[in-house]
Amino acid sequence: MSVKHRKERHVGEPGSPEHLQQIERNIAKLEHAGEQTASVLSMLFQAQVTADRESGMSIITDDMILQVADVLHFPEWIKNTEYRKGDILELDGKLGESVDAHKSAVSIEDDMEHFRLIGVEETPKKKGKKKVEEPTEEPID
Repeated sequence: MSVKHRKERHVGEPGSPEHLQQIERNIAKLEHAGEQTASVLSMLFQAQVTADRESGMSIITDDMILQVADVLHFPEWIKNTEYRKGDILELDGKLGESVDAHKSAVSIEDDMEHFRLIGVEETPKKKGKKKVEEPTEEPID
């Protein structure tokens, strides 16, 4: 019969409860630092989009915004809040860009005229009556 001896671990020694607790604290610090870094990067990107839109250049595309949205988090829409042209927000699970400077309405539905959804192609609005073409009969061979 063999006897297993348990090695006593000293405080702070790898594998000791204190060491594992320290590792867990370090992981929590890293996660917090990652959230702070993501928050700063989000603010910087937002500032770039706003400057891009205000300059009229529109170099930053919807595809670029959607790519960084996988990493960065944009703020959610809030009622009675001042927004600038180019602000990117979470609108009921979708990303939207403010098309003008405005104070948001009481409901998101009432505020949608100030936003365009990112990554969604807009259908052009035509003024006046729509021209309707009459069907023509083609000869069948």
